[in-house]
Amino acid sequence: MLIGLVPNLHKESALRLAREIYAQLTDAGACVWLENEAAQLLQLPENSCTLAELAKSDAVISLGGDGTLLHTARALAEAQVPILGVNLGRLGFLTELETEDLPSGLQRLLQGDYTVEKRLMLSARAQQGKRLTRYLALNDVVITRGTLARIITLSVLVNGQYVADYTADGVIIATPTGSTAYSLSAGGPIVTPSLESILITPICPHSLSARSVLVPADETVEIRVDDAHGDVTLTADGQTGMPLKTNDVVTVDRAPWAANFIRMQRHNFYQVVYHRLGRREVKD
Repeated sequence: MLIGLVPNLHKESALRLAREIYAQLTDAGACVWLENEAAQLLQLPENSCTLAELAKSDAVISLGGDGTLLHTARALAEAQVPILGVNLGRLGFLTELETEDLPSGLQRLLQGDYTVEKRLMLSARAQQGKRLTRYLALNDVVITRGTLARIITLSVLVNGQYVADYTADGVIIATPTGSTAYSLSAGGPIVTPSLESILITPICPHSLSARSVLVPADETVEIRVDDAHGDVTLTADGQTGMPLKTNDVVTVDRAPWAANFIRMQRHNFYQVVYHRLGRREVKD
């Protein structure tokens, strides 16, 4: 079995755990690959590969938190490689295993004792005159004002029909997976991943009537920057992005690929929401 390891390169705990997992998997007869920079940091040059080669893995283990998993999911989306997320961060909403679950988790991975859950991803296209830039997102595509800029004016259309005009700090276009991230902080609803949809949530709108809008996943959302009033930024999953200006247009719809997450636990989405968002402490 060919397994890829993607540790958070900025966390010593992730690198230490990657070395331990490498030893356990190779002792069990698996072939383990690491992306070039990770292999150099772990002094395993013989197991170094490019990202394209990592996409040939039977499975990939992401070591870090939700941010590491988001990066891994975007990088491997087209190859449709199943990803096992191990939480070394704070919330770990998307990850499957905690470090104490790893011994049994690695054994089940090698035995193929798991299921694969598909998560909707978004494709975003930013049109600036003749220039077209593309992004992929698992959580969300966000258009927001700069730190010192005034509020911005945006028009939102779905399948070419006007839905809302927002005078706000920005707007979030989220997947159900991303509904528990930035969109939730901005007042958007929690959406179960089984409901394939696209969620539109304004950020700090200057209107009492501005509300989140949920549309089917097969529809196309278009955001027009009517008046930037200064710095405006487009970001995908909070990790990649570009500046925008007045009259730029961003189009968001379902990506041609889904994220594939390895699932081993018996909990469901509602249990994850209950425990990860702190309701357990309220109850106790």
